[in-house]
Amino acid sequence: MVPVAVVRSLRPGSGRPGPPPPPLRGNTIFLKGNLIFMDKELIEKAFEEFGITTEIRCEEAFAICEKYDIPKMDIARYCNRHDPKIKIRACQLGCFK
Repeated sequence: MVPVAVVRSLRPGSGRPGPPPPPLRGNTIFLKGNLIFMDKELIEKAFEEFGITTEIRCEEAFAICEKYDIPKMDIARYCNRHDPKIKIRACQLGCFK
């Protein structure tokens, strides 16, 4: 694994290094290119506590984000990358039914 101090993203269009990545927590997922840090274990724990297995409502996702201090995008990424995918239902923006 690459040491955290060395890993940096580039600011779009500038070619200069951006801010350092956030500190690592738990079981972190790294993706190539753009850096994405996600605490998979914490999300799994939250989903288990809320009884989420195949689908999640926005209301539940927001509650998990607030209770566990997890960014909303991490919840969305986890749902999309989970096998099988976890469907987002009852979207508060009307994007998913």
